[in-house]
Amino acid sequence: MNDQEKLVLARNLLSSKKYNEAENILLSLISNAKVKNPITENETHYTFSGIMDFLTFQKVFETNKINVVADVFYSDIYFNLGFIKFEIEDYDKAIEYYKKGLEWNPVDVSLMFEIAAAYKRKGQIEKSKDKLLEIHKFIYNPEYLAKLYRELGWYYIEIGEYSLANALYSFSLKYFKTNIAYNELSYIASQEKREAYLSTMDEVEELFSKFNIPMGFDKTLVDFYMYVWDKERVENEKSPEFISLSDALYKITYDKKYIIYKTLIDHELEIQFNIPHNWRILNKEERQKVGFPDNLRCVISSLDRNYVIIDVFGKCNKENFKVYCEKEKNNNKNNGYQVLYEKYDENKFEYQIIYKFKNNIVYENYLLINDYIINISRPIYENTSIEKLTQLIDKSVIKDVINSMKSTIK
Repeated sequence: MNDQEKLVLARNLLSSKKYNEAENILLSLISNAKVKNPITENETHYTFSGIMDFLTFQKVFETNKINVVADVFYSDIYFNLGFIKFEIEDYDKAIEYYKKGLEWNPVDVSLMFEIAAAYKRKGQIEKSKDKLLEIHKFIYNPEYLAKLYRELGWYYIEIGEYSLANALYSFSLKYFKTNIAYNELSYIASQEKREAYLSTMDEVEELFSKFNIPMGFDKTLVDFYMYVWDKERVENEKSPEFISLSDALYKITYDKKYIIYKTLIDHELEIQFNIPHNWRILNKEERQKVGFPDNLRCVISSLDRNYVIIDVFGKCNKENFKVYCEKEKNNNKNNGYQVLYEKYDENKFEYQIIYKFKNNIVYENYLLINDYIINISRPIYENTSIEKLTQLIDKSVIKDVINSMKSTIK
């Protein structure tokens, strides 16, 4: 069994709460490792999790030493050792292990969050808050940024600063939506004996400025990522590292220039289209798990964890396409769907419609390609006016996917 297999085994043992067995394996990996120090005279041996950790380290610590990754993944090992001690409530030892992990990956945000959590469990909430604020300059992932604001929100609830806590939980939802934030917003409302609400952006900005809370991603760090992207995109645009950097920048900026597409071809229908490379087509088991019927042509999981459904509604000629779309609309209306918006493009043979059904809003797009009626649909969660919503759709990635659909027939 190699070291990677041993690490996987240790994680499986942790899942089964067999902490002593897992700890023995993890400690043996450390004792048997060849590289014992993260920094030597001419090299570093950090165990970064990927290119984004490496670039973050380069920018924050500004070192020119060559990094030769250690023979064991120390930061991961120490994270798991810290987890064991955290679970048995030995928080001091957990912090010690987490800090050892940071010696091998000084930009590992997950380790930093665990240190803050251990301080919180020890009742040292000021130290926990200080550690959280230190984390900000290392964050490049929206989910971690949302977590930072939620954890700070917890601290400010504890000290009775409800307005700021409300702003923190509200702002966290910009980066990652979770019931944790909504539940805490409800709790704050109950403490203040009012209805729950989301803080406005003006309120967020004012309160963040007053309490010195950093707003959004660290601009210096993001500018550095963009600089590297511009520098590397010509010669290394197909490298895994460049693709990872592009993915990270899209999540940070939502600028579509950072999206890397792949082409899918339906050979039976002779149709092709482009989707972002990290969107996934669900297999039969995955569809069943989330409740989609087997007869759908294609179900895609997008980057924001929504589902895009592509289906074929049969054959149709150009003369009858508009009639078919009208018939579908009327059938849906008879089944309780309310039409919020519709648009027909005669030149492109494209029909767009937005429905409201109960509390759900759905966007559908009908296309006629190779005399097949192609239906693309996705749920809509944006809470805004129809005018603003249609503008967002026109600029969205799903609209780019739709616009890329074309026949493969020469």
